[in-house]
Amino acid sequence: SGYVSPAVFERILREEGSSTAERYEATVLFGDIRGFTNLSDSREPEQVVRLLNAHFDKLTDTIYAEQGTIDKFLGDGILAVFGAPLAYEDSAGAAVRAAVKMRDQSMDAIHVGGEELVLATGFGITTGPFVAGHVGGKKRHDFTVIGDVVNVSSRLQGVTGQPDVIIDQATYDLVKSRVEVEPLGEVVLKGKPLPVACYKVLRMVE
Repeated sequence: SGYVSPAVFERILREEGSSTAERYEATVLFGDIRGFTNLSDSREPEQVVRLLNAHFDKLTDTIYAEQGTIDKFLGDGILAVFGAPLAYEDSAGAAVRAAVKMRDQSMDAIHVGGEELVLATGFGITTGPFVAGHVGGKKRHDFTVIGDVVNVSSRLQGVTGQPDVIIDQATYDLVKSRVEVEPLGEVVLKGKPLPVACYKVLRMVE
C-alpha cells in the first residue's frame, strides 16, 4: 500500500492475478524539477535521495488529496493520472488544481542536512484517451499508463523550462472557466507532427 495510491491498492486486492487493461478518457500530469542535474552533481547521492523523498512527500499528499494516482517516479520526475483506475467527473480540474498547488509548494524551501534548498518544479498536463492497467510479469507488475498522453505531458512540462503549469487545448477546454492563463500559442513538441496549442496556468479562479 505504500507504493500505490489507495484507489489502486483497493483495485489490486479485488483483481489480484488479473492482467487486464482498460481504456480511459482522463488526464495525465508530468512534473519535473528544474536544474536538478546540476544540483545533484554537487551533492552526495544519499543527500540527493533525502531531498527527493522530502520533495515527493509533499507532492504525493497533494495528488492523493485530489484523487490522483501516481503512476511512477522517474528520477526527479513524477507521473500521475487523474480519472483512472477509478473514473470520476472533472479529472482535468483535479489535475490542474493539484499542479498549481504543487508548483507553489515546490517554491517552499526544503531543509535537509543543514541546507535550505528550493526544488522548483514544472508540470505538464494533457487530457485524452489512454490504456491503463497492470503491466509486467506474474511476479512483478505495476499499474501504469500507456498512450501518447504520457509523451505529451512530458513535453509540455518542458515548454518554457520554468516552474510553471502548462496545459494543452483539450485540458483548457474543460477548465477554462476556472483558471487564469497566458496563451502560449501553438508550440512544436518533439515527436509530434503538428504544433500543439499550449496555455500557461497562472492561477485558479474558482
